[in-house]
Amino acid sequence: GNNRLYLEDSVKMEAVDYSVDLFSSDFAKFVNFLTNNLTEYYFENLYLDILYNRIYSKDGREYKLTKFMQLLTEQKLKNVTKEEYDYILNAYDVKEIISYYISKLPPKSILNDSNKIKLSVVISRNPYDIAGMSTDRRWTSCMRLPDDDPSIYPGGAYHQHLMHDIELGTLVAYLIEPTDKNIDRPYARIAIKPYQNIKDKSIMLYPESKIYHDDSLDENIYEEFNKIVNNFLDKIQDDKEGIFESMPDLYNDSKENFKIKTNKNEKSILIRNIIDFNKILDIDNNTGIGIIKKAIVTSQSKNNNTYIEMFNNLAGMYNLMIDYLDIETPQLITEIVTESLTADNYQNKTVIDESGKMMSILNLPDIIHYKSLSNNKYIDEKYLNLLLNRMKDKIKWIEDHEFDIKNINSYDFYIVDNSKNKNYDSIYGDLYRIDNRWRIPNYGDITFTNQYNSNKIEKMYSIYVVKSGDKINKFIYKLDLDAFVNLTNIFTFYKLYSKKDTILTYNFSYDITFNVKAFIIKNYDYNKELDNFLCNIDKVIETSLTARLSRPLPLNDIVNL
Repeated sequence: GNNRLYLEDSVKMEAVDYSVDLFSSDFAKFVNFLTNNLTEYYFENLYLDILYNRIYSKDGREYKLTKFMQLLTEQKLKNVTKEEYDYILNAYDVKEIISYYISKLPPKSILNDSNKIKLSVVISRNPYDIAGMSTDRRWTSCMRLPDDDPSIYPGGAYHQHLMHDIELGTLVAYLIEPTDKNIDRPYARIAIKPYQNIKDKSIMLYPESKIYHDDSLDENIYEEFNKIVNNFLDKIQDDKEGIFESMPDLYNDSKENFKIKTNKNEKSILIRNIIDFNKILDIDNNTGIGIIKKAIVTSQSKNNNTYIEMFNNLAGMYNLMIDYLDIETPQLITEIVTESLTADNYQNKTVIDESGKMMSILNLPDIIHYKSLSNNKYIDEKYLNLLLNRMKDKIKWIEDHEFDIKNINSYDFYIVDNSKNKNYDSIYGDLYRIDNRWRIPNYGDITFTNQYNSNKIEKMYSIYVVKSGDKINKFIYKLDLDAFVNLTNIFTFYKLYSKKDTILTYNFSYDITFNVKAFIIKNYDYNKELDNFLCNIDKVIETSLTARLSRPLPLNDIVNL
């Protein structure tokens, strides 16, 4: 009744924790004072006993604590002297304490013999419960209503949204005692907000991520409350699916403007139908395979060692000067990623910066000169010119020498869309080929990103490492990529801007990231050459993916809404 639904599932908590929260510390001090002065009486467990309204005498008798205190005021307890009565009754107004105690005693319906307390969950659409979700509660929030005199308290920062919550169908879940049917003393609450399907405008209810409470109960109590609410909403909305958008007139405490509801196995399909990841990553949509030629040099011939050393020293000096200089927008010029230098870079005398941009080494002095003109702090011109001259000397040396690409080994990286290709090692199960031997991998993270409010797609892509010139099925090993997609940012950008500017481009590097799952290589299994190669592979992958995601692409070509 009253637009309230009381769920059958309940939350159980330790009776002691409940009692500590229920009774004031002053009351606990009083009953301790009693047993310290009336040595013929005692508690077996203080907070359990006062919760269950009991106290014991040394002759084995159990009294109701309310009756015991009444006999104390009437001076009718056994084995208590007049001096003890006078001392206690002069120190405390016991009659007033009895009234307090009776008012706090819980109903017998929530007590049981297992020393557990049962709390109920109620979901309400009652306007009073919605408007009062943070007013006169154990907690407060930005939704608290103003005081009768707004000059005392003008209300929470977003309380004006409450009228829209009532109009648009927000619900509130409360954690209560079973007898607190009017929700006068809830322990916690979760707001449940309506989201609208972007296609057919149907409604999906989502609980907000934050649980409001006063920390008086154990954290696992609130977690169980949250679990019950989520399970209930999942059950009654099991048949709904699609992309749902939050309503602009409602305050969104979870900061998630878009949510996806679908079968778990179909979630990745739905996301991939919305966003063309292969186009973003520059992967052939027909084959679902992209290749980075000669991704990294893995062995260095004697003739090339000096050349590579000079090249790396040049990159190091350039990075040193980039660090030394300072401009208001440092992202305009980024450092060289030495780990990503490939055989092609060495041969063609080019470098790659952190954004994935390729530059000729001949242009490096001009870039430094530009940066020096844009600096916003004092620089030592003499020191800078010294570094510039040293850098030019290294460039001159590299210009006068050639890199022997014929006598070194290089590797190609294949990026494979697993939705379009069967795993090349699928017939072997969870095995990987290393130097033509199969190994069971010991999984670990090469690169890791913790994504807030992102949708995860497991093993969306795999990266196969192949000796240059070999076919992909002769891969040395592979890595699986889990994709993390922040749909909220992408969809918000799309809705706000794409209709206004059809040629608008978008940078996906912050909203699509990858967690690269690989296995840990043991030194005794593989030769030194391959081990050195693996030291740099994480940086190669990270730089390659970042560069591809950073390509500005027309949003309307990528997102299908």
